[in-house]
Amino acid sequence: MDDNQDYWQRQDPDKPLYPDMLWARPEQRSLGGKLLIIGGHKNSFALVAKAYETAQQAQAGSLHVLLPDTLKKTVENFLPVASYASSNISGSYAQSALDIFLLDSDWADGVLLAGDFGKNSETAIVIEKFVQKYKGRLLMSDDAIDFNLHSPLPILDRVDTTLVLSLSQFQQIYTSLHPSVAITSKMGLTPLVNILHKFTLEHPVNILVGYDDMIVVASNGQVDSIMQPSGKPIELTKVASHAAVWWIQNPAKVFEALSCAVISYTRLQNQ
Repeated sequence: MDDNQDYWQRQDPDKPLYPDMLWARPEQRSLGGKLLIIGGHKNSFALVAKAYETAQQAQAGSLHVLLPDTLKKTVENFLPVASYASSNISGSYAQSALDIFLLDSDWADGVLLAGDFGKNSETAIVIEKFVQKYKGRLLMSDDAIDFNLHSPLPILDRVDTTLVLSLSQFQQIYTSLHPSVAITSKMGLTPLVNILHKFTLEHPVNILVGYDDMIVVASNGQVDSIMQPSGKPIELTKVASHAAVWWIQNPAKVFEALSCAVISYTRLQNQ
């Protein structure tokens, strides 16, 4: 392990690392960036709804939601910003939905794959192809990541990609590439920071991982750890929404934006 950890910063919500960025939010909604949120299947859209509500709190400029058409009758009266893509017999996205994914993403400054996709092989193909074809800022969370746990290189080596994931998810991704190294919940924060430092130098992906009462941000070898309120669960969907909004508003300062996003989330948790 590397004893010279000048790449690791420890951030306190009351003493942010980037106060100028925290205070300099867009004054006009039109300058707040355009975010597309995709997810859901016929039995659940809770994560999409939570992501949408959180992105509003995080001061996104414009929001759009894409759902499978099996949800249209359920949500159309209270989610007017939604559009719908074709679904399969299981109520998840059909392969023909890819065209709508790409069309709607052309409008956006960034896309959040928020989850609730279900465990459907056809939907997995849609997400795989979207990751390949979409060239913009992409943020993935929850079961959107699960489709890539055992073959993760397409998302790890894709530029402009941010993963918001649990320690268990990161453990599975890392183990698929480094089978001789084990990541466990008991390994300690310092070894995890060292792994994330090296991992994000090897791959262009940005990572936000929940670890105990901590959220750890890693990008291009830089690492920031932010303590969370004791006793409150870390809601990764909300973290992902904050990260998406801050990222599209500060595209040239990715690490700083993601760190500010976690501070923004943490302060709301402390209220």
